[in-house]
Amino acid sequence: MMGKRGSLFLVLADHDRRVRIRRICEKDLGVTVYTVANPAAGISLLTQIPAPSLILLSTDSFPLMSYEEFLKTLAQQPLLAKIPVVLLTTAPVSSVPNGIREVIEAPIAATDLDTLLKKYRESHQTNVRGSEHEK
Repeated sequence: MMGKRGSLFLVLADHDRRVRIRRICEKDLGVTVYTVANPAAGISLLTQIPAPSLILLSTDSFPLMSYEEFLKTLAQQPLLAKIPVVLLTTAPVSSVPNGIREVIEAPIAATDLDTLLKKYRESHQTNVRGSEHEK
């Protein structure tokens, strides 16, 4: 069940960073967090859970599917395409890939996570409600 503060879907290869972000979100911010270590697992899990408020996608090197392929796959699935995606990177990017709402550099502080989650939780809830009325 999604917490009142929304939920975060985290795609990040580094286990320690994944645990740290999850701990901050769940304990400090009261946010439900779903995590995967690679984008391929992410696509599968996203079809099985309630739509998260935000996907935080790392630019890590992934063996099975790149983050670019993940974005293309999301874009092909109407319900998943509506979920806001923020790119988490360890180095500046020259251009923002299609499907990305914004880019943030790691490490990410609890206050930055809180700001992101508030921003996208509200916009995503509006999108989901609009989609439900279209049925």
